[in-house]
Amino acid sequence: MTGQFPSPADRLPPELIEHILDTVNSRDLAACTLLSRRWHHCAHPMLFQIIFVREVSNPGGDKPYGLSALTDILLETEPSVGWASLVRGLNVRGDCPESSRVEISDIAVVLTRLPSLEALQFDGVILKAPITLYHSPQPTSLMRLSLCTLFTSPTEWESSLRYDVTPLSTLVEFLKLFGRIEILEIGPGPVSMTHDTEIHLARRYWSRPEDGVAVCRALPDSFSVGKLVSKSNNPLISGLSNILALLGSSEQMQTSLRELEIWDAVPVVRRILSLVGRNLTHLSFKFDWGSPNRREDDPFGLLHCPSLISLHLRIWTPSEVTWSPQFVNYHLPRILAHSSPTIQEWTIKLHREVLALNTKDSTYIRGMNWGRLDEVLSSRSALKRLKFEFFSAANLNEGLQWVAGRLRDPISQPHVASSDQQAAAYFGVGICTLYLLDYLATLDYELACVFGPDPQDEDWDRMLDEPLTEMAVSYSHAHPRSIPTRKSAFMKRSWRSFILSLLPKVIYFGCRYLALATACLYLYSLFGMPHILGMGIAGTNSNSAGFEILNCKTDPLLRTEESEVACHFGRAYALISGATTAFASTNLAIRTVGIWKQERRIVAIIGVMLGGLWSLVILNLVLVNSIGTIVYVTLMYSIVMDLLIFFLMIHKLYKGLWGERSDDGYLLSFLMQKAMPTTAHLTTNGVLYLLSTLAVNVFSLVFFFVRFYVGILAPAVLSAILSCRLVRRLKDRKRSPSVNSVFV
Repeated sequence: MTGQFPSPADRLPPELIEHILDTVNSRDLAACTLLSRRWHHCAHPMLFQIIFVREVSNPGGDKPYGLSALTDILLETEPSVGWASLVRGLNVRGDCPESSRVEISDIAVVLTRLPSLEALQFDGVILKAPITLYHSPQPTSLMRLSLCTLFTSPTEWESSLRYDVTPLSTLVEFLKLFGRIEILEIGPGPVSMTHDTEIHLARRYWSRPEDGVAVCRALPDSFSVGKLVSKSNNPLISGLSNILALLGSSEQMQTSLRELEIWDAVPVVRRILSLVGRNLTHLSFKFDWGSPNRREDDPFGLLHCPSLISLHLRIWTPSEVTWSPQFVNYHLPRILAHSSPTIQEWTIKLHREVLALNTKDSTYIRGMNWGRLDEVLSSRSALKRLKFEFFSAANLNEGLQWVAGRLRDPISQPHVASSDQQAAAYFGVGICTLYLLDYLATLDYELACVFGPDPQDEDWDRMLDEPLTEMAVSYSHAHPRSIPTRKSAFMKRSWRSFILSLLPKVIYFGCRYLALATACLYLYSLFGMPHILGMGIAGTNSNSAGFEILNCKTDPLLRTEESEVACHFGRAYALISGATTAFASTNLAIRTVGIWKQERRIVAIIGVMLGGLWSLVILNLVLVNSIGTIVYVTLMYSIVMDLLIFFLMIHKLYKGLWGERSDDGYLLSFLMQKAMPTTAHLTTNGVLYLLSTLAVNVFSLVFFFVRFYVGILAPAVLSAILSCRLVRRLKDRKRSPSVNSVFV
């Protein structure tokens, strides 16, 4: 029965078996090879993928141990068959770096007998110098070569300091075994000569350029490195600088190296970049934010890297002292100034010292000169991506929002702007042009108000007197015992006439000319100062620039000339546009009060709503740090208020349609007698203007998140056009279909 029906373990698909085997250790993996043929077929290749070889100082006995034992086994095994063809990685680790020695000839045998080897790692061993010049076999290509902690014993040439013999280096003889190395990792431990070597020996070819070039001539032409990763756990030790200087002296390294990731002292970085920076396209290095100032104009040597595409900076130890506004760091501005203009991707990562106090605090983010950083990065035309990585903190979201509000999009240059950004800029220009044309076409009304009314127009005073006379007559019928005297009626009429004639004009002219100022400021931001606000007509992205209302009072590091201009300009722009929206809503609200014949409860309701609207406008001056949020709330409030005013106006005008008689409810009879279209009546009384203003505010609320400056431009200018046109229409017509024929 067992031969006919497979066991439950054999019923699993191979993909699931491989997934299970990825999670078990080596001992359990060996046991899985004995489970069945099917499991053996899946587990056997994985069992020999990585081999760990341990070197000890004194194994005892004459039997080979460590890498020597592996070499003997490989010499007895056919490389094309058996387990040798399954090995992908080899890890050689020594217990004691001073005594765990490895022969270069054994490494050569391992490379030739493991045809599928991709990764090789050495940690804590010593490379023994060859007795004579070693003729290596065909160089082996690797995906990864890791030299974590490696020491080399000196050769005769290195010990004798003689220049009349052939230069021979243990490290170069080791590197001759390899051809193409995709990733070469050095460190974090030292990679240098043995500790018992005299100090002057370590300063021979490691530091002298001519000796390094002479030694590296022994490298084969096929030797090349695609990416070099050097991470020193102690930049004060010159172990990594020695091997980096030696590798940088080789012509093969200078022409083939494309990516460099180095964590070392500033002089080491500058020296290596001077050797291999000519063809680098990707560079990553770190520095201490609190490191002292250096006299060099280009301390890291970035001028030697003209072909960089990406740059990754790691800023270390941002403590409270070094991130305070009084502390000045010199490295980051110089890096920004001397980096290649061809860089397309910037990554800046901020680390906190683990042992520092208050490591969960995110206020250190504000210590950087974000204004200067924004100014330099925004001018980079080739920059396509900017990435910040912050240390995990409790209040990190608040700090990130603070940073995001002060950075413009570096991609937002005129020649790389997207189509939607261009459309937004042209849409804003169209709104401004529409208002300017409307302003010039209706300038006669302003001239009539200043120099006197036009003789051809209806007498404005008589239009003001009519509703007061009608109100007095209706009041006398309702209260026959309290008929006002001629003097009191005249006095009451005089001050009410003065207020009713002055208030609409003040609101009208305020809305009119504040909208003109808003349009002019927007056009000036496009054509007059695009380098400051990033709002050029080519369609730059000013979404984040709109929120760049900098807190210039509390952040001294942000007090640059251009940031001050952007700060005051954005604050004035948001205030004027908000006031324009409030004036437009006041225009329409006064019209509704007039339709209700100044009924006290309606005046109180609308007065409270207008008070809330103007309070939000004033908050734009007070809460400078939350100006984007205040504008958003103002738009929301305007929509709700206009909607309530709209319903109040509709309710008063259409009472007659529902069979309820009121003082203004003769609309149905008027329509039947005069056959006047309903839309014309709505236009005359301002309902359609109010409805259009409501639609504009809703549209602007959506557009606010796409384009900040256009998002607050649209409700201000378009609502001003609609409300001011309503005022002029009521003034120009001779008689309104409603009882109240004037604006109020």
